[in-house]
Amino acid sequence: MTPQQLDILKKYRISIPPNVKCEPYKAGDLFNFLGKNNGLTEEFIYNNENPLSVLQLPVYTASYVPIGYLPMDAFKDGKQLKTCSGEVIIIFRQGYAGLMYIPAEKMFFASEHTIPIQVKPEHKEKLNQQWFAKYYQPDVMHYVTGKADSGNFSELAFKKMTFLIPERGWQDECAEMYLQLSGQLDSISKSISGLSIKGTSAKGLSDAELVDKYESGSIDLAKSVKKMLKKPKIV
Repeated sequence: MTPQQLDILKKYRISIPPNVKCEPYKAGDLFNFLGKNNGLTEEFIYNNENPLSVLQLPVYTASYVPIGYLPMDAFKDGKQLKTCSGEVIIIFRQGYAGLMYIPAEKMFFASEHTIPIQVKPEHKEKLNQQWFAKYYQPDVMHYVTGKADSGNFSELAFKKMTFLIPERGWQDECAEMYLQLSGQLDSISKSISGLSIKGTSAKGLSDAELVDKYESGSIDLAKSVKKMLKKPKIV
């Protein structure tokens, strides 16, 4: 199994079965679009960072890795920087254009190269954001324009998208399984040369063969992950 094939498994999602009730929502009705900040460049961060500040917040711009850290009470052009708080989904407009990411930090600064969103309070009980970011990632990526290295994702396009939201219990169950799977695949990636697939040499497997083995549960993964594979067919 190659690192590229391992990445294929990380991107898989569990399909919503026909018997699970879903409701359609437009993104603009489902999410609040949070404040972001212009001009959070490396130079600005370097000139305004303060290691002695009690609370430092990460600055997200076009990558999963913060570009740097600024004091919570940092100012730019005479105005205090806007913060994002709570569990927030970041959609990258540039760089990793179209990718959705939920930072571990519950408070951070977002630059103009991101689209920070958060489920509206009136819909909070209906949506598991961890599930949403995983399940709808491929659909969101369809709206990225430009080439890979210079792609762009439109906030306006996202607001017009409609999403089918299944019952919350289904979302929660899938989100927990995704978390378990991600943890194990991360562990596997650290020792990928030693990965074995039951009954078959991992060397030379095509992507299609890998997918078949994954969906049949014959890859040697933990029981918790194999439980996930017994769900409706992964698509």
